[in-house]
Order: sequence, then structure tokens, then C-alpha cells
Amino acid sequence: MPLTPGQILENRYRVDALLAQGGFGAVYQAWDVNLNKCVALKENLDTSPEAQRQFQHEAQILGSLTHPNLPRVQDHFLLPGQGQYLVMDFVEGEDLEEMGNRLGAPLSEDYALAWIDQVCDALVYLHGQNPPVIHRDIKPANIKITPQGKAVLVDFGLSKIYDPRLKTTVGARAVTPGYSPVEQYGRGTTDARTDIYALGATVYMLLTNHEPQESVQRTIHDDLLPAQQVNPLVLPVIGQTLHKALSLSPDQRYQTAQEFRVALANAAQIARRDRLQAWQRRAEEYLRLGQWDATEAAARQILTVDPQHAAALALLNQITQQRSVTQRYQALARTIAQAKAEAVVLAQIDPRQADPDGVLILLNAVPVAGETSARAVSAPIFPATQTASSPALRIGAIALLVFGLGAALLGGVAAAAAKSQVEATLASQSLGIGNFFFGLGAGLVALAVAWLNLAPMHTRPETAIISVVIIAATVATVLGMSAASGAISQVTATQESQNLGVGNFALGLGLSLSLGGLLLGWYSRRH
Repeated sequence: MPLTPGQILENRYRVDALLAQGGFGAVYQAWDVNLNKCVALKENLDTSPEAQRQFQHEAQILGSLTHPNLPRVQDHFLLPGQGQYLVMDFVEGEDLEEMGNRLGAPLSEDYALAWIDQVCDALVYLHGQNPPVIHRDIKPANIKITPQGKAVLVDFGLSKIYDPRLKTTVGARAVTPGYSPVEQYGRGTTDARTDIYALGATVYMLLTNHEPQESVQRTIHDDLLPAQQVNPLVLPVIGQTLHKALSLSPDQRYQTAQEFRVALANAAQIARRDRLQAWQRRAEEYLRLGQWDATEAAARQILTVDPQHAAALALLNQITQQRSVTQRYQALARTIAQAKAEAVVLAQIDPRQADPDGVLILLNAVPVAGETSARAVSAPIFPATQTASSPALRIGAIALLVFGLGAALLGGVAAAAAKSQVEATLASQSLGIGNFFFGLGAGLVALAVAWLNLAPMHTRPETAIISVVIIAATVATVLGMSAASGAISQVTATQESQNLGVGNFALGLGLSLSLGGLLLGWYSRRH
């Protein structure tokens, strides 16, 4: 007959609520009026003389057990004609079956395996007793998670002392479909490997949210899918470990709880390593594609598993730096864009506005947000000077062109007149040609330097051309001076020979100055 709320047993235990009920008994929440605390009251309805003797013996052994992941059996008694009762610690918390139903999805592998490791430790303790204690009813509903996160293996209603000489008694033959191995049906012999099968089935359920196929059905047609096929998030190494624990033959399972515990821990470590490596590769790929938010999410996912993961921490640090640089760049770009707009307005108000520091040139060279091309900013070869107005540039260009043409004309006439009066030797030719290149090179060097100082274009392609001109002109000057100085000692020093050298020098200088006048005129039209 079921117990009723308010009923008091043994003048001590007040029944408060029914927690669970089955064919062999029930579990109640009760209140110990002597100790003033909540307890769990386990009822077994088998009152046969044999069951009573076995109950007394086993209750005494269970009462001696002390383990952090097991409830303590603190009392036991018989009510003749009614039932046998175990009084145990009441464990606060949610059992794994309730948790799975609430979530409606597989449990996190890290949490599930950490809790199962604690249950394995409890089984190692139970199976290590002399004689061993076999639980025989491991399932998600019998594993409670306390508010502190500790897993406790509860419900010792079917626990029996293992005796290899005896078959499992009728009172201990209750089964839970999906979790009980085939030897627990009928009058098969159960031992520690029975608990290993049930625990493997429990892990299978936690990681897949699917109850395993019942063992007796598997003997007819084994349709049990590997855990990784039911839930692709379960890595194969975990699935293989569970498949061995769920072997129909006890000899093919793990033989001890410690062996299963070690195998599961090793598999979890390998799975954790492989999963972290996959997440790291994904995060690095996101970073390569410039997807910073996705990179950060992947890195933080890694850190939830391994808070000290060096690569994930480095990725987060890199993302933080890149975002900081981007924010500073965007602020700078807005400032530059505003300065450029103000410079345009200023130039419209006063075209003669000087730019002694080259600010306008730098602003025009710095890329801003929205531009399709980025131009590198390099330091000018010479400091920027005030930019002359266009009329002044035109006058200077005309003056330089007239002066250059005049110098070239006079130098050409003088050289031609002197050439007819100087003996035509190799030395005289070297004197004329050397002075020509000397004048041409000197003029080009002076023009290039003046051009860079007058109109700095250190971010434009013309800079490279002018640099080449300077190098070529310098070479021409050196070669010309060398040829002229070597020939002058071999030519008779007469007025005609002097005219030949000076005339060719003036010719080269005039040509280079004329070229400079043309370029200056072109520049004045653009500005």
C-alpha cells in the first residue's frame, strides 16, 4: 500500500511527497523529525523471509559506504507485511533525465563527461568493496547534479552484493529498457560489467538525446547506431569508446569501471584537442578573410574550453589591435578629409596663399576613407617652398627660354667660328665635346634642383624622371669635365681654342636652360 503524505514511520520519518514509483516500490521525500532534516525514503515491497534476510545484510553494508558522489544510507528498517525501507541523504538538484528533457538537446560534452567521470569514481569505489556492490540501475534519472555542480549516483533500491556463485535474485532483476544489459533479463548473472553497460548507455543518451536500442532487441537485430552518426558533434573517438562499453557480450566490454573511466578520459582528451584545432583553423581562416567578428567568436569559443589557449588569446589580441588601428585611421581620415575641403576653399579665396610646410601637398597625398586608390606618402627630396603665381611663372619661363636660346646661339656661333681656326685633332674634338657635355650637364643639374624646389612633386611619377635626369646630368658633367681637362693640356692655348671650349660650354648650357624654360612654361599653364 503506498505511503500517504503526513504518515509517520518508526515514530521518526514523516512522509512529505512521492518522488518516484515503480513495480517494486517507491521513493519518497520525508522529514527526519529527530535530526530535523530532509531525507529520501526508499521503499521495497518484497517482504518474503528470504528478501528480508538479504535486505538486512545488504542494508548494513550500504550503511558503511562513504563517498562524495554517493548518498549516505543512514538508517534501515522493516515494516512486517508492508515493506523494507532505506533512509538516505536527500540530494538536492536536477537529475540528468530532467535536464535533458528541459534542454531538448544533447548535453555539452565537457559537462556530461565531467559528471560521468565522477560517477565512474563512485563505481570504482562500489566495485572495490569486499564483496563488490553492484548498482544495477544506472540511468540518467539516477544521476543528480547538485547546485554546486557535483554528480551524485542515487537510488540504491536494486543494489546487491555480488556473489559469483548465485544467480541474480528476482528482487534484483528489475530492468530499465535501453540501459539494462541482456544478462540482467531473466536469471542471468550480473556483475560490475553490468554497471559499465548501463553507464555507457547513459553517456550515449546524454550526448545524442536518443535512448539506446534495448539490449534484448539487439540480440535479434542490432540496429544501435554509433553515437557520432546520431549526433555529428560527437567525435568518432568518443563514439568508439561508448560502442565498446555497449557490447552485448560482457567479455567484450571494459572489464572494470576504472578501465572505462580511463578510456573515456583519454577519448575526451583527444576529442578536445581535435575540436580545439578545428576551431583554431576556422578562426585563422576568418582572420585571413578579414571577418573580425567571426574570428573573435571562434576564438572565444576556444577559450570557453581552454581559457589559457595561447593561439586564441593571440588572435583576440591581434583583433583588438587591428580594431584600435582602424578606429584611429578612420578618425584621422575624417580629419584629413575636412582639412582637404578647407584647403580647397582657401585656395579659391586666395590662390596666392603660401604653403611653406607643404601641408597641402601632404593632404593631397594621404588616402582618405572612400578613395579607391592608396598612395604612399614619402618625404620630399628638398623642403617645399612658396609656390609662385602663374603669371610670375610664365614670365620666368619666357626669360629662361630667351636666355637659354641666346646662350646656345652665341655659344654655337663662337664654337663654329673657332673650330675652323683650330687644328682638327682628337684633342681639340675632346675639348669641344667635353665642354659641351660639361655645360649641358651643369645646366640640367641646376634645373632639376630648382624644379624640385619650385614645384615639389615628391608623390608624382615625375619625381622618378627628375631623379634619373639628375643622375644622368651628373654623369655627363663629370665625363665632360674629365674629357675637357684632359684635352686642354694637349691643345695649343690660343684665343681660338678658348673660344672653342667656351662656345661649346655655352651651347650645352643654353640648350639645357631652353629645355628648362619650356618645362617651366608647361608647369605654369597647369597651375
